[in-house]
Amino acid sequence: MGTRQWYAHRLDTNVANATIGDTVHIITGATIRGSRLKRAVVFPDVTIESSTVENAIISKRTTVTGTKLVEAQICAYTTITSL
Repeated sequence: MGTRQWYAHRLDTNVANATIGDTVHIITGATIRGSRLKRAVVFPDVTIESSTVENAIISKRTTVTGTKLVEAQICAYTTITSL
């Protein structure tokens, strides 16, 4: 019995050089580059770069760069970058 690895709602989702684990939902318009996602929901117009995201919900128009998010709920219009 297999498990769906990940699900993108439409082809215009941009995923490059990323590891997408189990139970990840990436909604139209999101961009994932050089990152690792596991058990996450990524809403439209989200950009995740060089980050690890696990057990998280990332709301629309959010940018996550160079950080690790675990068990997080990130609100819309948020920017998170490493220091």
